[in-house]
Amino acid sequence: MYRKVVVPLDGSELAEEVLPHVVEMIRGRDSRVYLLSVTPMMRGVARPVVDLRPDGEERQRVEQEL
Repeated sequence: MYRKVVVPLDGSELAEEVLPHVVEMIRGRDSRVYLLSVTPMMRGVARPVVDLRPDGEERQRVEQEL
């Protein structure tokens, strides 16, 4: 019936109550279950922009290791 099942979970007990139903739904079938952790977007939180690229010396060191 279902080959792939995506189950969104938000950490609440209510969301986790669906898990036994998912198990029953796929029992005996060749199905995969994907658990998707969902969290609310944080609004109004500003973070400074940070340059995560390596500087010249760090880049040379990494390139030598590769």
